[in-house]
Amino acid sequence: MTGAAQVSDVSGAATEHGLFHEAGTALARGLAAVILWLDPEKIYLYLPPALADDNPHIAGKSYLDAVNEELRHVFSIGEKIAAGEETPREILPKTQRELEELGARAAASTVLRKLILEVESIKR
Repeated sequence: MTGAAQVSDVSGAATEHGLFHEAGTALARGLAAVILWLDPEKIYLYLPPALADDNPHIAGKSYLDAVNEELRHVFSIGEKIAAGEETPREILPKTQRELEELGARAAASTVLRKLILEVESIKR
């Protein structure tokens, strides 16, 4: 009976890792679109600590791995990364409170930007 429970746990962990991998791939595709459209100098990606963890025993690792894998694929930079030329990234996990504050700031800046664009279009 214990063996069956262990197999179930392994299967569940594999499923979790698969779900996080799929979510990371989706995020990377969205990031790739933003990069291709806007060509930003830098992108800040704020993640909860569980998703920013490099521990291979945590499903969040699958998330980051999928993001990196998909971005390498989209931008064909696999050879550069293999040669150690990967773009440096700094992972700074945020608490739930910090994420909420950052989200509120992002929403406020989006509204302000939209207001500025509206005012500029009225002036013309």
